[in-house]
Amino acid sequence: MPWSPRIAGETAPLYIAIADAIAADTETGRLAPGTRLPTHRALAATLGVDVTTVSRAYAEAHRRGLVVGHVGRGTYVRGVRSPALAPAPAALIDLTVNLAPEPSDVCDDAMRQALGELAKTPAIAPLLAYAPAGGSRDHREAGRLWCAERGVTAPIDRVLVGGGAQQAFVAILSTHCEPGDAVLTEDLTYPGFLAAARMLRLRVIGVPIDSDGIVPDALLHACKAHRPKVVLTTPTLQNPTAGVMSVGRRRRIATVVRDRGVLLVEDDTYGPLAPNAPRPVAALVPELSYYVSSFSKAITPALRTAFVVAPTSAHATRVSRHMQATGWIASPIMTEIAARWISSGITTTIVADRRREAEGRQTLLRAALGLSRNAGSPHALHHWLELPRQWERAPDFVDTLRRRGVLVTTGDAFAVDTTQPVRAVRVSLGAAPNRPALASALETIASVLREDPEPVRPAR
Repeated sequence: MPWSPRIAGETAPLYIAIADAIAADTETGRLAPGTRLPTHRALAATLGVDVTTVSRAYAEAHRRGLVVGHVGRGTYVRGVRSPALAPAPAALIDLTVNLAPEPSDVCDDAMRQALGELAKTPAIAPLLAYAPAGGSRDHREAGRLWCAERGVTAPIDRVLVGGGAQQAFVAILSTHCEPGDAVLTEDLTYPGFLAAARMLRLRVIGVPIDSDGIVPDALLHACKAHRPKVVLTTPTLQNPTAGVMSVGRRRRIATVVRDRGVLLVEDDTYGPLAPNAPRPVAALVPELSYYVSSFSKAITPALRTAFVVAPTSAHATRVSRHMQATGWIASPIMTEIAARWISSGITTTIVADRRREAEGRQTLLRAALGLSRNAGSPHALHHWLELPRQWERAPDFVDTLRRRGVLVTTGDAFAVDTTQPVRAVRVSLGAAPNRPALASALETIASVLREDPEPVRPAR
C-alpha cells in the first residue's frame, strides 16, 4: 500500500506536517530506508492539496536529510542518521510560493498604528464576535470602495467579504455546481482553483491561451461542447504566465460570456499591482460575473481578506451561505484593519510600495537571465520561465535546482491536462526574503539553464 502521511490534528503548515510525518515514520520504521515515496502529483491527489504543497514538503524533508531524489526515478527515504554525523544542509531559497515581499516599513507602520487604535477602541466587543455571513455592512462598504478603485462598481448588497480568494472560489463553485458539472479555465491556471474544483468533483476543462490570454474562439467552442456552469479567468498578471489581457480581448471574452449565458469568475488577486491594466472583464458583463479581489498579493496575506462582487444581491446571499457553511469566517478584527486601511487611503501607499518592489525584483530577473524588457510583466511577483531545448523535462530542471539550493515550481503544477508535460517553471520573485537572496537564486537558475541535464539512467 502506498505511503500516506498521518497528519490529523496538526497545527503546523501542511508542508511542514508532511515532512514531520516522514521523519516520524522513518524513526518508527514505518518507512524503511530505500522506500520510494509517492510522486508529488499522486500524494497531492491523495491529500486533496495542490502539487506545490507536496513539492515544498519533499524539499523540506530533503533539507533535513530525510530523503534523496534521483532524477527520473523519484524520491526515496534515506533513513535515520546520527545528527552528529549528518552534514549541515545548505539553506534553501524557496521561490515556489507566490508571496508578497516581506513587509516594508510602510506596511509595518500601518499595522502598528492600526493595532494601537484598536487597543483604544471603547466598543471592541463586535470585533470579538462571529461576523455576519459575508461580512458586516461597514466591512462590505470598504470592499465596495476597494473594488470600485479596480473599476468594478456595485451596490453594497452585491459585495461580500471573505477569508481569502480561495474561500471565495470554493463558495462560488459549490453554490452553482454539482458533482460532474463542467467548469472552464485557462489551460494553465492557479493550482488552488484546480484543487477546489476537484475536491467538489467537477470536470475541469482547460481552454487554450496565447500571449493575450484565453482565446475567445476556443472559449466559445468549449462552451458549446461542454455547457459549463462557470468560467474562471485571470486577465491581469495571470498565474502562472503573468500575462495582461488587452482591452480588445477582454471585450471579446465578455461577448462570449454574454452570448452563452455562462457565469464568469474573474480572479483579480494580482490586479492591484498592475497600474495601467484595463478594466476587469467583470465590469463589461456585470450581470453574469463574480469579481474576486484580495489583499494577499498587493497588501499582505496576514489579513486574509478578499472581496467579492456578485452578479446580483440574490447571488450574493446564496454565496454568503456557502461561505458560512465552510466555517471559514472572515475574522472581524482582520477585516476591520483592512476596512480602516481602505478608508484612510493607506492601501494606496502600500500598493505603490509593492509595485516598486516588484519592479526592482523584475529588474534583477531580467539582468540575471538576459531577458528582454518585454518578457513577462514589470509588475508581476512571478515569472513564467520556458526552458531551453536541452531541458526536455521540467521536473529534471526543478530537481537540479533543488540540489543547488533553489526551489521553483514545475509547470505541470498549473496544467489542467496532466497528460501533456509542460516545459516551463514558475519563479516566484516575492518569496525570496530580500533582493540579495533573490539575486543569488537567479544566478543559480541562470547557471543551470546553460547546462546540459544529466542523462536519465533506468532503474535497476
